[in-house]
Amino acid sequence: LFEILFIFIISLVPLLWFRDNMIIVGHDNILPLKPDVFLSGRSYTWVEHAFGQSQSLIMGTLVIHIIDSLPYLIGFTLQNTQKIVYVFWFFLIGLSGYVLATVINKESTTFKLTSTILYQFNFFLLQAWWIGERTKFSGYIALAFVLAVFLKVYRGELKPFTGVVITSLVLFIFNAGGLFGIPLYGGLFIAIGVFMLYFGILSIVR
Repeated sequence: LFEILFIFIISLVPLLWFRDNMIIVGHDNILPLKPDVFLSGRSYTWVEHAFGQSQSLIMGTLVIHIIDSLPYLIGFTLQNTQKIVYVFWFFLIGLSGYVLATVINKESTTFKLTSTILYQFNFFLLQAWWIGERTKFSGYIALAFVLAVFLKVYRGELKPFTGVVITSLVLFIFNAGGLFGIPLYGGLFIAIGVFMLYFGILSIVR
């Protein structure tokens, strides 16, 4: 419980980015100014802007935009909605790193918390935070969860079928934005490839 609380506390860092009534907007940031309207627009596979256009290839982002909109729909202001959304993703990144670290070394609190901090705070994510790139966060979270599942299946702590079900659920929720987000899974594909190669060779040697 202490470890999860610690991760939550350090996940409050995004609150430092907001001053007075300012919100995060501009550049390549797609945090909507009207989350409810934006979510409604993304709920359809076809929109009538200009001559009309298909949104079928970006329907995977619906999960992300539901998360964006929920606080606003509940009644929070736009600024507080952005605060909640940023803290939510920051916390989930830490939680996923913590889960993987726990699977690797359950006994060492120092290892788990150090790994989690390094997973949350690293320069690979700086540009993503600058533009609020939730699709990248989604793929990053999936990376840690999926590797944790692979390790547990390899050790025999999970049945392969259970591992497949859990992995499918993880990738359904943290889908990196759907079809257009596949390139964001590059790190995941490489990590799984290295995992299979390493443990495959290890199994042969043994």
